[in-house]
Amino acid sequence: MPFPIGQWEMLALALVIALLFGGSQLPAIGRKLGRSVRETRDTLAGIDPRTPLRELDRPEPQKESSSEER
Repeated sequence: MPFPIGQWEMLALALVIALLFGGSQLPAIGRKLGRSVRETRDTLAGIDPRTPLRELDRPEPQKESSSEER
């Protein structure tokens, strides 16, 4: 961890979040956060770690459609 966070800090942070969003919104926020983490993991699992970052930024070449134009 980049910085240590104790039990009291975690409790204070949870209290502030509960006050800001309300108790009814917290389950939905948790689900959305979980989905985001899962999608990020799935995306990173499909990338070869030896691939240079410059190649990841390049758009993929578009495939030509096999349908005939009229």
